[in-house]
Amino acid sequence: MRKLILPLLAAAALIFSACDQESNVTGPVSPRTSTFMKYADQLNLTTDQYLQINEVFYLGHDMSVILDPAQVTVLTNILNGAVSAAGGDGRIDPRGFFDMQVLMWYRLVLRANPDLSEEQKEQIKAAIEASNQIRIEIIKNTELTPEEKREALQAEHERLMNEINGGGGYPGILLPDQVDKAKALQEELEKKREEIRNKMLERRIEMQVQAWTRILKLDPQQQEAVKNALRELYTKTEQLREQYKGDPEGFRQAMLQLQNEFDSRMREILTEEQIIIWDRMHGKITPGGGGRGGIGPGR
Repeated sequence: MRKLILPLLAAAALIFSACDQESNVTGPVSPRTSTFMKYADQLNLTTDQYLQINEVFYLGHDMSVILDPAQVTVLTNILNGAVSAAGGDGRIDPRGFFDMQVLMWYRLVLRANPDLSEEQKEQIKAAIEASNQIRIEIIKNTELTPEEKREALQAEHERLMNEINGGGGYPGILLPDQVDKAKALQEELEKKREEIRNKMLERRIEMQVQAWTRILKLDPQQQEAVKNALRELYTKTEQLREQYKGDPEGFRQAMLQLQNEFDSRMREILTEEQIIIWDRMHGKITPGGGGRGGIGPGR
């Protein structure tokens, strides 16, 4: 199946080249619009937030549990722009295609290299926007199986990382010492993951249950059942993180499946009336598509 990946990416590049024929531009694919990554410079995250954002995003949980209102607004602007910039619409869930790993890498690069030039920032953001268009075309391709889509998305992730860091025939936008600084910071933060997870887990669970209680009117027995379900969910999340280390697309697909399992668990806890509200605020998602949900409070 690996042999399909390069033709798929080449085909996606041709699609976007065709869209830009009037400009007679050759070389790297240019995004149709250059809008959503401008917000990425505003997404300042603490260490705690950086270590939690991937799993909260893929599980479709309320981002306001870990982000403040201003951060939620910035992330919403990025994700909404990622859909619209690639020709998507409101029915497309960004969790099915958006490369959150690369966005977090960009934020690490900025944190590790405060002297990064404006030219480098703009080049990285443009590369991410162009890659976003390729990724959404892969998702839209109805001729591909889910596994082929996963492989194609993983190949595009690796290609983009090479374009940014250097490798795979790319000279790199970053200098070698800039990449080394970002990797060193990444390793430093990852060493704190278990400590921070243990410290933040119960707080996250408590805040999430409080938010859902306000919306769903959970009774005390349901609240306790949801807390237990969330503890089980986060335990499985850590297991998946280890299982798919170095495979962000595999992790994405596994997390989306885990979210579906959690959705089924919640339906066992909720009443019929509560399930109607749950469906409105938290649409079910399948890998590569599905209903779209919000990321802020009160979805």
